[in-house]
Amino acid sequence: NLSSGPSGLTFYPGTGFDSTFDNHFFLCDFRGAPANSGVWSFRFLPDGAGFKVDSPKQFLWSILGTDVDFGPDGAMYISDWVDGWNQTGKGRLYRMTHEKGQKDPIVKEVKNLLAQDWEQAPSKELIRLLEHKDGRVRKEAHLALAAKGPSVAPELMEIAKMSENELAKIHAIWALGIIARKSPSLGKDLISLLQGNNDEIKAQVARQLGELKCADARGDLVLLLKNKNPRLQFFASLALANMPDISNFQPLVDCLDENADK
Repeated sequence: NLSSGPSGLTFYPGTGFDSTFDNHFFLCDFRGAPANSGVWSFRFLPDGAGFKVDSPKQFLWSILGTDVDFGPDGAMYISDWVDGWNQTGKGRLYRMTHEKGQKDPIVKEVKNLLAQDWEQAPSKELIRLLEHKDGRVRKEAHLALAAKGPSVAPELMEIAKMSENELAKIHAIWALGIIARKSPSLGKDLISLLQGNNDEIKAQVARQLGELKCADARGDLVLLLKNKNPRLQFFASLALANMPDISNFQPLVDCLDENADK
């Protein structure tokens, strides 16, 4: 139990601070008084089909924070309730910067990118940004690509299959999943991505196929239930649950039996 009063949560986007904070979450712990409240930092480590908390630290303490987020300027912003549970009629907003991180030219680049008109950005540039260091930029890029529709699907498939950047592959898969909601035939193309060696990619593809209710993927998803990676089993199980059929029943029972409550 990391926090007794979780009230705000954010994830370091990858720019603004330094690599020390890569893959870190920040959580406001609101307990009614600043003396025992503040902001935690922590990571997650893979643990079976899920995760476990790792390296929890009191990042900023003695502040009654209600929310925390990163701005487009690379700074962290924290809202402060000041004291108590009742309204006090006042509050504070803190802006925290990282001296070294702020000197990185990428901070200015991210600020400009996030402010641009994403609808006007050319597909080639958006494809390039799928592997950007900042997670917000990657997300905006994949959403902008998805908005362009099936015309960009071949380029996205190429990234999903051939890119050496795992995050770029994942964002391409998410974009394809969005496009396929209006063009269901694309769902069948995603099935081929289940054949690679990267388990996280296969897990994200299984997730999309399940949300698309792509019945053509049923056989491949059943095979994933026999994989030794419990995260893959998890996403395959959810995907099959989204396309109910009696043929799913025994493979799911067998998967649970093999797991034996481990």
